[in-house]
Amino acid sequence: MNRIKEDKDTHCLCNALDLLSKCVAGLNYDQKALTELLKANAVAIVLKLANTPYQDLMVSVARFLCLLCFDEAGRKKAVELKAVEVLVPYLNHVDSHVIAYAAAALISITLEVQGKKDFITANGVPVLVPMLNLSDTELTLMVMVLITNVAEHPHARMKLQRGIGVLRAMVKASVSAMIKKCSRQTIQQLQFRSRPFQNLKDVR
Repeated sequence: MNRIKEDKDTHCLCNALDLLSKCVAGLNYDQKALTELLKANAVAIVLKLANTPYQDLMVSVARFLCLLCFDEAGRKKAVELKAVEVLVPYLNHVDSHVIAYAAAALISITLEVQGKKDFITANGVPVLVPMLNLSDTELTLMVMVLITNVAEHPHARMKLQRGIGVLRAMVKASVSAMIKKCSRQTIQQLQFRSRPFQNLKDVR
């Protein structure tokens, strides 16, 4: 992490972050590696790299931050350092990989109550519904999870009501059982009229 702080070469930074990501990632994640990275102030260091015009570095930063935020301490540190404000503009990027990894990182961070509030303050809510698109199944599934997280906050839930119609259309149009299930779960969260895990067949 100390070398990353000093390095200015984009290619080297990407390789270093991707190597560290591999140290953490696995079938679940390596808690020991994650703990050591957090002790080394990894969240603060990687966030300083986030303001970059280079797509490859944006992807590496968002991927690494997502992994760091698997841990509660990483999420809290990311919230403290205003990571949401940094990541929300990534959702408007033209590159799908940048968008996908930013969404993944935001999913982790918005597990925190303050993370949800920061997402609203950063004007991230209006970006979400237009991202629901069957042309990219993986990204759409991540956006649904992000909506579900953020919609726990009443203000965000109110702003996301127009997404219900889009999600209902996706239930009808998609041939994917996963898309149908996740769409219904997201509608359920937006309606917020029953327990989280009622029979999804009843969700319309």
